[in-house]
Amino acid sequence: MSEGDYVTGSIRIDPSEISDTLQHLLQEYNVEIWHAAAEAADATAHKTAQELRRTSPVRHDGSNRKWPPGSYRKDWASKALTTRAAKGHTYVYTVYNKKHYQLTHLLEHGHILKSNGKRVGNARAVTHIKPAEEKAQDLFMEEFLNRVE
Repeated sequence: MSEGDYVTGSIRIDPSEISDTLQHLLQEYNVEIWHAAAEAADATAHKTAQELRRTSPVRHDGSNRKWPPGSYRKDWASKALTTRAAKGHTYVYTVYNKKHYQLTHLLEHGHILKSNGKRVGNARAVTHIKPAEEKAQDLFMEEFLNRVE
């Protein structure tokens, strides 16, 4: 197939080249889909980290502690973990709290003392990760579809 074979959005090919042309077009489409998915995942991870920075709880019990109020909230970040799969790349992104990763489960689910079954101080659950995760699932599909069109 030569460069001049494209005519107003259509492809003019010889019948003997149909198989090769279709295979080539499908490979190009596959690469475009992979790139769109990777870009959508990156944008979604970044926006989810921003959402968590906005909605995470803030401690209000003074600044004389090791970690000042608001430090949990501001430490949300995202990063790419790209792995090589058998048929290409698998793009994996994670949203995490850089310095306060130990608190994420305790704040999301609350915590109870094992010895007496009572809550630790004012340690009720502050659900902030689950809503961001659900929003990220919808956001990924939106981002992906916008890039594919």
